[in-house]
Amino acid sequence: MGLIYPPTGMTKIRLTDSHGAGHFRARRKERLHGGVDFEGVSYQQCYAPITGIITRMSRPYGNSESYDVGYIIANNDIELQVFYVKIDEEAVHSSVIQGQKLGTLCSLTIKYPGITTHAHLKVNYINPTLLI
Repeated sequence: MGLIYPPTGMTKIRLTDSHGAGHFRARRKERLHGGVDFEGVSYQQCYAPITGIITRMSRPYGNSESYDVGYIIANNDIELQVFYVKIDEEAVHSSVIQGQKLGTLCSLTIKYPGITTHAHLKVNYINPTLLI
């Protein structure tokens, strides 16, 4: 496996739909997309993108809707945010292995009708020596 395993298990990046595209720095209304959207199927199994520790849950919209779920995972070299994947809250502070089954992909069509189902992955930090 590479440095990061796609959370959906599929490497296909969300193409342009009625809500934009899923590639890094894709144009949004007044900003650029800060992550990468990996296509998937609603309610499919999702996987740990790296070996590390689930440090906390994340709520990208700050509400309690079914799609407002995610988590932050980190190790000594990298920290990632993954949105739209529901994991068990008891998984927080536990160790996981890259590629391990971790959660379920949520449907975003409640908030964004016509959007392609996807997991959003954003790199919060990376050890720069990994890039040299």
